[in-house]
Amino acid sequence: MGQPSSRAFACRAAAVSLALWAVGSGAGCGDPLATASSYEAPLLSFGPYAPELFQVESLEGLSVGVVWVDPLQVRDDLPHSVDGLRVQRQERTFTVDVFTPPPAAAVRRIPDPETGAVAVGFAFGEIIVYADRDGDGRFALLPRSAGLSMRPPDEYAGSTSARVVIYVETAARSGGPVDPSWRTLFEAPGYRLARIDCTPSLVMPVVATVTDDFRFSITLAAQTSPDRIVTRPCLSSVPAVTTPP
Repeated sequence: MGQPSSRAFACRAAAVSLALWAVGSGAGCGDPLATASSYEAPLLSFGPYAPELFQVESLEGLSVGVVWVDPLQVRDDLPHSVDGLRVQRQERTFTVDVFTPPPAAAVRRIPDPETGAVAVGFAFGEIIVYADRDGDGRFALLPRSAGLSMRPPDEYAGSTSARVVIYVETAARSGGPVDPSWRTLFEAPGYRLARIDCTPSLVMPVVATVTDDFRFSITLAAQTSPDRIVTRPCLSSVPAVTTPP
C-alpha cells in the first residue's frame, strides 16, 4: 500500500484525534496500581488529576493508560505494555511513569514523496482512564476489524481534552512534507507530552510540546463504555465518519 502525500497526510491526520502527554515529577507515595520493576529513571512522567467539579468521591477502581493509535486509521490501536508503565493513585491524582518506548508496531513512518527517505517517524499515544474491573493493572483492545473496543471486563472511563503522548523516532525537517502545525514532530527524538490546541483550526490544530505544567485534568464520563471516550473537538483518533460528496 502506498503512503499518502504530504497534503493527504495533513488532511487525514487532521481527521484523527491526537491527545498528548506531559513530563512531570517522579512517582510519589500512594496506591500502586501497576509497577515496572528493574527500571531506573522513567523516560516520561505525567500527572492526570480529577478536578473538584467532577464531584467524584474516589478514583478507586480507575487507572490511567496510554493507547497508541494510528493517525492514518489503518493499523490496530495498541496499549502500552504494563511492564513498561507504572501508575500510582493518591486521592484525586495519578502519577504515571513510562519506562519503555512504544510498541514497534505503533511507530508510523511517513516517507518524503520526493526522495523516499523517512520524513518523520513517530508514535501517537492517547491518554485514557479506564475501569480496571479485574484489578490486574492492564487492559486489552480488540483489533480495528472488530471495532477497537476494550476487551471486557475492563471499560473506558474517561480521557483528556488536550494532552497526548508523542514519541519522536525520526524528527521532521523544515521544508519537508510535515505540516508545521505539528511542532512537536520537529523536535529531537524521544518522548514528549504535547498539547493539542483546536482553537486556531479544527482542521489543522497546533500540536506543541508542553514545557511548563505537566499536570492536567481528566474528564470522567457519567458511565463507562467499551468504546473510546472522546473529549476533543479536533484530531480525534477514533474512526472519523465521513460523508461522500
